[in-house]
Amino acid sequence: MPGRSLRLDSVTVEGASSAGSGNARPGVTSGPAPLALYETSVRHSRSGPIRHDVYARSYWWLVDVDQLQVDGRGVAALPGFPAWTTRLASIRPADLDIGSVPSFGAALRRKVAELAARENSQWGRTLDVEGPAQLACTGRVAGAGFDPLSVVWLHSASGEPVAVLAVVRNTYGGLHHYLLRPDARGRAEVPKSFMVSPFHDGEGRYVLDVPPPGDELYVGIRLEREGEPDFLASVSGTKQAATPKTLIGLALRRPIEPVAVSAKIRAHGVYLWARGLRVHPVPESDTSAGREAPGVPPAPRGPVTAMFALGTKWILAAVAGGMSVRIEYPDG
Repeated sequence: MPGRSLRLDSVTVEGASSAGSGNARPGVTSGPAPLALYETSVRHSRSGPIRHDVYARSYWWLVDVDQLQVDGRGVAALPGFPAWTTRLASIRPADLDIGSVPSFGAALRRKVAELAARENSQWGRTLDVEGPAQLACTGRVAGAGFDPLSVVWLHSASGEPVAVLAVVRNTYGGLHHYLLRPDARGRAEVPKSFMVSPFHDGEGRYVLDVPPPGDELYVGIRLEREGEPDFLASVSGTKQAATPKTLIGLALRRPIEPVAVSAKIRAHGVYLWARGLRVHPVPESDTSAGREAPGVPPAPRGPVTAMFALGTKWILAAVAGGMSVRIEYPDG
């Protein structure tokens, strides 16, 4: 068997020690191109208690994690790109909370092993993730990073899709991993166990569509809650050329994209709050809980902030009540 098996509890994950050398691993079916770019459309639809539809544009890189070379700072440049481009785009294992193993691929597979071990009744004794692992994310721009959702498609040594890892972040510094086993259509279901938006409580179930990406990329999410309308979200895009020239164009058109996304999410939340949508308390376990959350500005706190927010709410409530407003920001 190529590579060693990593045993955690009663689950063995094959390929957990694969090196991220950028070279093909013996006995492993060759995978897709090491890097692709998708300019994406993000859509959210909230049908109640306040009707609210959202549309925004962004982008995702799709990267073969075994081609990511992590330097001493914990930073990986895009595969095949010169080192100077890390100022414009980079990916860090720490942003996915997958540990500090020197190889990005090994760190990711170790995390998958830990997650599978917690749910060994679902995954059985062996989960083969020796094949290609493709990560879709925006990554960091100018050192700042905030990906509300990153997705990893995991394959067996023979190249068959076997699992998907969804990494979800909120603006409170929290992060959660969902290890999914999609069916033949690319659909998976999982209980909600992490609060992203304060406008949804901690109950519910996610139905995700995560078909393997090709020329087109699509991720669909439906949050189902008993007695309440479904919340819908999707990310879709078409593959574009991934070159340093493309990267420079993105930097000019969407400078510091992660910071912009974080700011827009908060602005969108203030709008819904001003409209009177109920806010649920976020458990401390779903926040940074005192630990550093790189790239995620902390939520403002304190009495002055509260007074300013109250005044802002009155103003926005008056505006929202008297105008037809369309907000085109990602949902928080």
